[in-house]
Amino acid sequence: MASKYSPFNWKTIEKISLTLLLTFIFSGQGSTFFIEKAHAVKAGQSCAKAGLKNSSFVCTKVKSKLIWQLVKKKQSISASYPTNVNVATQTQKIDYFSTSKLPVSPVALTPEICKLNDKILQLYSIGFCMVRFTQLGNSQYLAALPVEIKVLIYGNNEIVFNPPTSLPLVSNNYSLLGTSTSGLPVAFESLTPDICSLSQNTLELIKVGYCKVVAVQSGSEFYDPALSVEVTIVIQGGNQISFTPINSLLLSTKTYALSGTSTSGLPLKYNTQDAEICSVSESILTLLKVGVCRVLAVQGGSDLYPAAQSVEATIVISGARVMSDQPDTVNGFQVKAIYVVPSDGVDNSYDTNGYIAGFLDEGNKYLQAQLGLQVPIDKNTVSYDIQFLKTKLTTSYLLSASSLIDDLMAESMVLENPGINRKDFIFFIDVNDLKNGTACGYAGLPGISAVVAIGRGVVNGSKCTGKALNFNDYAAVTWPHELIHNFGVSHTLDNPCDFMRGNPETPGTCPSNGVLTIDKERSRYVGSSAQGQDILKLPVWEGYTNKDYWSRCFLNPVPRADGFKYAYCPTGTQTIGALTYCWGSFSSVVLEEFVDGSWRSLGAGNHYSDPWGPSVSWKCSAGFSAPWKEVMVTTPKIALYRWMRNGVESEQFKVIWVK
Repeated sequence: MASKYSPFNWKTIEKISLTLLLTFIFSGQGSTFFIEKAHAVKAGQSCAKAGLKNSSFVCTKVKSKLIWQLVKKKQSISASYPTNVNVATQTQKIDYFSTSKLPVSPVALTPEICKLNDKILQLYSIGFCMVRFTQLGNSQYLAALPVEIKVLIYGNNEIVFNPPTSLPLVSNNYSLLGTSTSGLPVAFESLTPDICSLSQNTLELIKVGYCKVVAVQSGSEFYDPALSVEVTIVIQGGNQISFTPINSLLLSTKTYALSGTSTSGLPLKYNTQDAEICSVSESILTLLKVGVCRVLAVQGGSDLYPAAQSVEATIVISGARVMSDQPDTVNGFQVKAIYVVPSDGVDNSYDTNGYIAGFLDEGNKYLQAQLGLQVPIDKNTVSYDIQFLKTKLTTSYLLSASSLIDDLMAESMVLENPGINRKDFIFFIDVNDLKNGTACGYAGLPGISAVVAIGRGVVNGSKCTGKALNFNDYAAVTWPHELIHNFGVSHTLDNPCDFMRGNPETPGTCPSNGVLTIDKERSRYVGSSAQGQDILKLPVWEGYTNKDYWSRCFLNPVPRADGFKYAYCPTGTQTIGALTYCWGSFSSVVLEEFVDGSWRSLGAGNHYSDPWGPSVSWKCSAGFSAPWKEVMVTTPKIALYRWMRNGVESEQFKVIWVK
């Protein structure tokens, strides 16, 4: 019999059961079931519960509604770039991308410094180049976080430094000028501070030599340190020639050693303009015949010294007499005889006919007899070297002048080219007497020169020449008397027969039957200094070897052509002082010598009222003093010195150092 129910359908039951099971699982309502048929979802459709996921969608609450929304992927931006670039490169490739492979948008934040176009960074100026990269995303990707990069754009930093290759030492200082392509200031450093030093940008020149200076620029945030630049500047000394040979030579001299110097210390070369009169081989001048010999001295310079201006000197080669001091054959102190003829007087040739030589001999014989000593007389290779001077002074002036020493010293130019040996200059003047008949001679006390009247008195007679007091010629008494005055001995006032008897210094002061003696008691100036000087302690005698002597300097014996104040000093140890000024106060004093074109310190000095020692007459008045320093010089020369008082030059002066 047929049932009243439909046949049992297991498929229907299976579908219903699955639906109920899913509803149970997703509803979370316990025994209450909400059945929602599974299906493909779309963005914006309603959904049942926030957080439910379906494929790439998630149920999200938007404005109080639950809707399906697509889940977007994250993305990021990467950039490959240098941290610094030289602005001179102008362009620089920059690589950037997103992980989504979506296009990235760059924006230059510093357009005055750089711009980025199509991954090429255009560089305009130094500074920090700032670029921002963005990617806003799409339906599948979220927007990327923006990325900013910073690139330091730096400039070139090179030093431009081109000082002169040489500078004269006399310029003292020079302002250095250096620049850099960065525009940053350039600094300098001396690598040879003994040659040149630096005070900021001022180069102070110290002495001749090679001055090495390095220029540096240490850079900045936008510039690397520049490569340093080292230069060498030659500090050149002065190069002037000093060449003043004697102006007259006897042909019989045959050869003459030329002796010139340059301030550079470099040797001179010589040549002659008159080959038939004289010739030159190195520094030896050979005299060929009587005439005028012109010699040219040249100095070609070196790296440290420019070429000097050449100097020409004229030497008269004569057969009989000379107008200048001849080369010495005597070493050390000596008496130099000079025959003086008035401008309106007659030349009696007393220098060549034996007249002056006769009383030189007789005076020395008298000294020998009294003291057992003689003074050296200047000689040439043949006989006494007696110089001739036709003075510009008239007879009347020579007879009446109160003093002729400075006039004749200057006119004869004996200290313009003084030679290496110390001399006492005796001017034998062809007049009857001196000082209006009151003297036959006079001298400095002390000093280095004297005058003696040697006129024969043909017209009016002469009381200064001829036989007297057992002398063949009274001039033989006068010249050694004046010489001893030069040694520093004053007159003997209480004994008219002493050799140094007082005024008037003319024949007749000692009785005709008297005997003229030299400090007979040995209590005045021989073995004693009661009259100013013990003459036995002076290095002025032939063969004298006593080393315990002292000999003074003489200050400004006569003006020189160069205008410098100077001292005439024997070599050895001497006290050197100021020649011009005295001061009330000192904080420091230094003596410097000019050597090889630069000043060199000889060390600190002292100050005192007698800056040249107590035996030299120049002194400072009460309350004032002048600098002094003891120096030792062993080689004859003419030296230039200066005093630096309280760090400032106070005086320049010269010293003629002679044996």
